Amino acid sequence: MPPVLVLDQDFPTNLYSHLPWPGVTLTPLRDLHPDLTADHEDWEVLSQLRIRGGVDGFITCDAKMLKLEKEVSVLHQSRLALIVCDDDRSDPFVSTGMLMIHLPIILGQLRIGTPQLWVLKRPKTQPPERPWDRVQRFADAKGVAAQHLFDDHKLPLDLFKDPP
Repeated sequence: MPPVLVLDQDFPTNLYSHLPWPGVTLTPLRDLHPDLTADHEDWEVLSQLRIRGGVDGFITCDAKMLKLEKEVSVLHQSRLALIVCDDDRSDPFVSTGMLMIHLPIILGQLRIGTPQLWVLKRPKTQPPERPWDRVQRFADAKGVAAQHLFDDHKLPLDLFKDPP
């Protein structure tokens, strides 16, 4: 039976529900236990998920809970897995993307009944590079001039006329 991971209310239901998630059952907290979506501390949610059963882990965008002693202690005690999508902008779409990238690896590392914690960080977007710089690296590796390498591979200019 695939592991059951509960999504905190900050994940967009309309986005994740239309994506394939093989090897796992993702269930929104608001569908599974709507009474836990308001007026509860994170440690209470974790403890109730464990007490009520049928859940192997919790996925949230709330990285603040990682700085709270009670929450981390209860996580350990609950023997649940916790996946935290730590995006400084708290963008649920970015968090969903991070989850899509990392979830297959996490599922391979997941040990049901063992407290585990994954903190997914948003990578920095690199500035664009100039294609010519890459041509230069190719040329350097071959010991030839960049212009010579480029001339060997370029297409006729008339191919790049502006469309009508």
